[in-house]
Amino acid sequence: MYPRPKEVSYISDYKLLITFDNSEKRVFNAQELINNRLFASLKNKSIFKNAKVKFKTLEWPDGTDICPDDLYDLSRPFSEFSHTSINSAG
Repeated sequence: MYPRPKEVSYISDYKLLITFDNSEKRVFNAQELINNRLFASLKNKSIFKNAKVKFKTLEWPDGTDICPDDLYDLSRPFSEFSHTSINSAG
């Protein structure tokens, strides 16, 4: 079973820092995901940056959520990101 998110914070653009229940910190970049019609509402940054942990995954204020296994697979270890790449556009 994949780890589940326990904390989330907005970084910039379409990036979130997620702490999973195994204490691993990962960066989720949703830039490509928002091009999928199911996630199109997340193009609105005021919605995107308000992700919350709910029922062992992330949910946004409009009710959009993501499979927790996909969330883990699509995120990358925080250690792979430099301060510059986290804060850059995209």
